[in-house]
Amino acid sequence: MSPTPVDGRSDGTPVPAEILARSRAALVEDAAAVIGDIVLDEMMAAPTAILARGVTSFPRMIHQPDGSLKREPPSVAAAVLTGSGWVRIGAAGVRHSFDPATSSELNRLLGSSQMWAEMPITSADCTDPSGIIMLARHQGREFVSTYPCGFTGLTGQLASIVLAGRITDWTSVPPHLRPAGLPLSRFDEATQSHFRFQSGLYEERLITIRNEAAWEGQWRRMTAPKGAVPPLPPVEFRREMLLLAAMGTRGSGGYNVTIERVLSEGDEVLAFVRFVSPDARCGSIAVVTSPVDIVRLPRSEKNVRWVVERTEANCP
Repeated sequence: MSPTPVDGRSDGTPVPAEILARSRAALVEDAAAVIGDIVLDEMMAAPTAILARGVTSFPRMIHQPDGSLKREPPSVAAAVLTGSGWVRIGAAGVRHSFDPATSSELNRLLGSSQMWAEMPITSADCTDPSGIIMLARHQGREFVSTYPCGFTGLTGQLASIVLAGRITDWTSVPPHLRPAGLPLSRFDEATQSHFRFQSGLYEERLITIRNEAAWEGQWRRMTAPKGAVPPLPPVEFRREMLLLAAMGTRGSGGYNVTIERVLSEGDEVLAFVRFVSPDARCGSIAVVTSPVDIVRLPRSEKNVRWVVERTEANCP
């Protein structure tokens, strides 16, 4: 049974079939060249699979052995759902399994009716078209989507995951679906009172602290407005490290910063921080604030990448 193509806009207006057909043909041609015909046939025969192409606007020209120049090939990758889970297939057919969190996100996006209803973008006014194309096959349906100016929507999230081989933008994943992450702890309330809502860190900062000297320096800056510097809270840096998120100076109360979750992913640590601002309906005290949050967690020498989410408080 051939998949039923999804070629309509979310408002019911049909997308020209020839545009989708050309996009699909270009994707398949590039995929055959990059991942191989045999692998492409395998992917196209699978009940559930995704194929994505991402090209740069200004590709490099690569010197060939005979002295000629050849245009840099686009990046192409496939994701196939097998009996043992999701597998990514990259250049020359190289395979690796997706991590559990990424596999769950692929399932969530493919199972979303909203994703299948998204409008394939066929034209745009951008000046830097990327030429990204995605083809998704699932439960007898096939969806082709193009991205003239870069990823958009849920289909864009799906294509981005396939090309990268992992989740690169965790803010798009609902908080309750993110992995539990590393164990976090905070200082006691008396210690937090020195910096939680009013501190001496007047600019937005995201800081990793792995030694006593750095911790003492930040502690002095944070607590400077209090007058005499309180005793430095002890931290065992041989086993622990600190993550510090400062929101910077704000003109009223109602602002808050929270480091919600920290994940160890491959060669990096992902730290999710949420900056919350009061909306127009929130009543806030007229006082200058500069919120800070600090978490303690097991020491890691991996690079820390911060994932920032900015939201407004929902006030009745």
